Amino acid sequence: MILRTRECNMYRTYEKIDFDKIDNSKKEHWLKIFPRGEVYIEKYDRTENINDAFMNSMIEAFNDEKLSKPKMDNDHEFGVSYADILELQKRDDGLYGRILLNDLGYEAIKNRHYSYISPAFGERTGTDKTVYPNSLSAISLVNYPALEGSIGDVQSQIKLSKGEIMNLEQKLEMLNAKVSEIEKVQLSKDGKAVDNTIVKETFELAKEAIGKVSELEKLNKDVNDKLLSKETELNASKTELSKIKEDELKKEAESVVKQAIEDGQFHPALNDMKIKAYILDKNTVIDELKVIPKVEKKGQQTFSGAGIKTLSKDEIAIAESLGLKTDDPKVIEAIKKSEIKSEDK
Repeated sequence: MILRTRECNMYRTYEKIDFDKIDNSKKEHWLKIFPRGEVYIEKYDRTENINDAFMNSMIEAFNDEKLSKPKMDNDHEFGVSYADILELQKRDDGLYGRILLNDLGYEAIKNRHYSYISPAFGERTGTDKTVYPNSLSAISLVNYPALEGSIGDVQSQIKLSKGEIMNLEQKLEMLNAKVSEIEKVQLSKDGKAVDNTIVKETFELAKEAIGKVSELEKLNKDVNDKLLSKETELNASKTELSKIKEDELKKEAESVVKQAIEDGQFHPALNDMKIKAYILDKNTVIDELKVIPKVEKKGQQTFSGAGIKTLSKDEIAIAESLGLKTDDPKVIEAIKKSEIKSEDK
């Protein structure tokens, strides 16, 4: 059985739907996804062994919540869902999947719109960057399995590099040259005309293949352009969200520092510096405020800038003679209170 491949190591095989075993009155079914045994992957000229190790690794990837769950679609479009895939199970003859058809899938199976199921699988990476070498991406309902080296028409599944395109074009030129040579030599040894119909047909098939490959490349570019556009939109949204968070943090910093100044914990001159410090490391500023005492509300002298009392020259001289700090609010308050008591006497 030949598997279809794509550049990101995504492969496809197929199994014919056995309608005789399907109860049309139910929407939940077990379907064989992979046959046990060796299958040949034409593009990479290699054989994949569908054995216990392969099936166990696929079940492990399916059960891991860090990967999105595959769905059943049609013709490998990775679009509209026909069924949920509920469970994978290893059996003697291969890997089975328990599916739950939705209305669309139920009608498709009931009315036999499709003849085969064709799973896509390959290497995928989880949200924690764990690499799963064998992960089921989807199960497709199809009528024409991707077999015998046929070139597919699903735009997002085949991605050919420019080097591969050039290589195919070079092969086409070589075929063209050979056809020309054969056309020149029309006679065989016995003098009969040479029938080069097969060669010409091969040439035409190769030419058609090149055209399909070029078309796929264009379709693939369109998909990549759309993905890039979505990525740009996502980055713009992330930038906008980051700006909103920065604005909220700045408002929070301004509010906290303002309150600290009103409580006499910070000097007004430190306003801008403390706001910047809060934005850089809010926890450090919060811890700092926990150890700086607030000025008592009763008779409080804050750094708000309004109603701050100052000492006269005589009062400054007295304070200095006593070894007191003349810019200490408590010292200023004590001297002013002592003056009031003296005046009362």
